[in-house]
Amino acid sequence: MKTVDNYGATFKEIREKRKLSLTQVARGITSPATLSRWENGKGKMYFDNVVSLLQRLDIYLDEFINIAQYSKKDNATIRVLLEQVQKAYSEDNAVCLEELAHKQMQRYHVTNKELDFFLAMTICSCYKDVTGENIFNDSEQARLSNIFQHVKIWNKYYIRAFGNCIALLDSDQLVEISTQILNGVKEIPQDNLMQISESMRAVLNAVIILIRRDIKLAQILINKIESSMIPVDLLYLKMRVLFLQELISYLQDDGHSVDVMEKLTCMLRLLGYDNEANGWGQLFKNSIQKDHEQ
Repeated sequence: MKTVDNYGATFKEIREKRKLSLTQVARGITSPATLSRWENGKGKMYFDNVVSLLQRLDIYLDEFINIAQYSKKDNATIRVLLEQVQKAYSEDNAVCLEELAHKQMQRYHVTNKELDFFLAMTICSCYKDVTGENIFNDSEQARLSNIFQHVKIWNKYYIRAFGNCIALLDSDQLVEISTQILNGVKEIPQDNLMQISESMRAVLNAVIILIRRDIKLAQILINKIESSMIPVDLLYLKMRVLFLQELISYLQDDGHSVDVMEKLTCMLRLLGYDNEANGWGQLFKNSIQKDHEQ
């Protein structure tokens, strides 16, 4: 049976960040001692056991390999880059964002690593949000779309990459890729709330982009979301789906009542979520303004 003996340290780092003991993670799969030896580079682990251990951490194998490819030095560099991007984005500093995007794309051309490409596209997305302009070429656009269209398992790594690059994809691509994500949600265990939440948030953000671009495509995508996809523990997401459904209906028919949207925002305020309620109200105002301009 194939063994995996060079990823133990990465596994240990993830386990400790999640404050899980050796006993908790190893139970029913292997012994805590064997797991400890593998984590510390003193032993091997059967491949099947590694897959089972990763499932206990809610991580898919391909996602884990992507993480393990990068050294601590690489991860530190990425953290610094993201801090620079966040600062430039919060200050609407388009010049800095453009410079960071070009530098990161140059790094990608050297490493040819997918994560480096996603980081470059994330910066391009921030730049587009600030300026309304694209700074990536057609080949980069095609590569981004091609990666997402060939994802077999929509894990956290790809969900977050999609969420960061939504603004760079055209409307048809958003519907197609979001549909793939929704199909993947059906395969996620209902107790994996974090994975379901991240998936649904990404799709709902795509719906919001489509409301601004093409209301008919927004309607098509929102209709693909089934109530059963969202566990009752994620009630906020169900409320958000309903709000967007009502908003789309209102934008297509001025006579459509706003009562449901008002009740939903009032419910958020009642629960103490004033920022979210304000955000929904602003989305409604922006959407009406955009609709009147067209």
